[in-house]
Amino acid sequence: QDNSIDVSWYQLNLIKDDNWKVVSIKPIDCPLTGVNWHINKGDVQEAQNVLDQYIVSVSDNRYGDAARYLAGPARVVHEKQKHLFKDSSVLGLQKEKIIPVWQNGKKLVARIEPKGTPTLLVFYKTSDGWKIINA
Repeated sequence: QDNSIDVSWYQLNLIKDDNWKVVSIKPIDCPLTGVNWHINKGDVQEAQNVLDQYIVSVSDNRYGDAARYLAGPARVVHEKQKHLFKDSSVLGLQKEKIIPVWQNGKKLVARIEPKGTPTLLVFYKTSDGWKIINA
């Protein structure tokens, strides 16, 4: 491991006898709830830098290093598939400008349009900075 921060969200199902007991744990996507019309431009720039650094790392065949820009479900998928990308040139990655869509505290949703295909990215601000958590 690279000692970078990772995050995950879980749904816990509980029952109460004398005390509360966990009966099941299920991984879930980061909940995107709340109304907030303010998007912090500094946060958007930091998220843009994270995406740029991720793309550069993958493009330079530093797939292991690229994981430090991811967390949660995005990191899990990245680590499971790293064996598929021995040569990143097949990916055809290029830098993409993010378009902010929504922000609520530590959660930021942005859109990119690689090759004309709209895609939403979800960023989460950890103690180690912004991470891509879902795409």
